[in-house]
Amino acid sequence: VINISATLHYGATWYQVHASAAKSAVDSLTRTLALEWGYYGVRVNGIAPGPIADTPGMAKLAPGMDGEAIQEMIAEGIPLGRMGTGFDIGMAAVFLSCDASGGFITGDTLVVDGAEWLY
Repeated sequence: VINISATLHYGATWYQVHASAAKSAVDSLTRTLALEWGYYGVRVNGIAPGPIADTPGMAKLAPGMDGEAIQEMIAEGIPLGRMGTGFDIGMAAVFLSCDASGGFITGDTLVVDGAEWLY
């Protein structure tokens, strides 16, 4: 099982109490189900994406700005210097779902944000 979370609840984010509470609950659900379902061989993990380019969520955060301007503005706050892509999140899911790479990982939420939440 792979749940999708976020990083906004790791600190505090203005006007996002509803989303912070929901994503925090998803992280808790991930850990709890890993504990409960591990006995049956079911692994439960999460992915916490950072800003992902060309998604509806990014467009909502900066209405009226074009995609390139949004990407430049947000990339300035990401240590790796770019926004993530759908491919980045897909590869994280592949990593977690493959027995060869993620077979002994359960109860964890993998942050895929270019170190943005650390900044």
